[in-house]
Amino acid sequence: MRLAYLVLAHNNQLHLKRLLQALSVGGQDCFLYIGADSLLDPYDFAGRNIFPLYKRDNVYWAGYSLVRATNELIRTAQSQGDYDRLVLLSGADYPVRSQAYIQSFFSTNLDANFINVVRMPHNRKSLNRMRNYHIETVASSNRSIAMISAGLRYAIQKFGIERNLPKPYDQYELYGGSQWWSFSGDFANYLLDFINANQEFVNFYRYTWAPDEMFFHTIIMNSPFRKSVRPSCTFRERDYFSGPPLVIQKRHIPMLAKRVVDGEYGRFEPLLARKFNDDSRDVVQLINDQLIECIR
Repeated sequence: MRLAYLVLAHNNQLHLKRLLQALSVGGQDCFLYIGADSLLDPYDFAGRNIFPLYKRDNVYWAGYSLVRATNELIRTAQSQGDYDRLVLLSGADYPVRSQAYIQSFFSTNLDANFINVVRMPHNRKSLNRMRNYHIETVASSNRSIAMISAGLRYAIQKFGIERNLPKPYDQYELYGGSQWWSFSGDFANYLLDFINANQEFVNFYRYTWAPDEMFFHTIIMNSPFRKSVRPSCTFRERDYFSGPPLVIQKRHIPMLAKRVVDGEYGRFEPLLARKFNDDSRDVVQLINDQLIECIR
């Protein structure tokens, strides 16, 4: 089985190097996308089995640019290797199983697609994410562009302009979930074909809020691959009130050692965890010593 990791990164230079080193053990290929607005230089990370993408755009949180960057990673990987398994993760993730174990796990579950999905609307996945226009340059570091974009978004919302999926997609069931997934090569190829053939669908999601948490989910759950979906294999602990995942600490090690974890999207085995930062050296060492070396 040929496996490729797709890594979206922005900062945390030290941890990103730790991550890429861990992922490339055993000859797995890693495709790396660093947004053009990042201070990190892709050339600093190139190496055997590590392939940075040098064609880059700015990447904004909760913007379509995240979907565009992800699609570019998928397209690049499949054009170079036609992989059996693609695993999307961020530069703040880290594996909690050995590469041999991960390979075996995916070989045993060759046709499964691991992605967290819920039918919308649900909990934090409001339909307003889709119905309200979102202009991602509101997050631009250019103050003038950000102010103009914010003004346009305010005017759109003030006048109650709402959007719905265009025909022939208006009968689609709408889904959301978390960003990080692991797709079979067959679905990855289906996804690329769908994107190429359904530009109206793609254009609709360009102006939604956090489309990375809806775009792939809605496509797969309205596709022939629907029954192959299982919960993601990425562990995270989220502060329910503030939202972002908590940084992994030593106290998480016993949880990560479990074969099965009960998560908000269902039961899963953790293969990866998030999030980590440049100061996570000690906990990463514990993971290497107590999990990666012991769970085989």
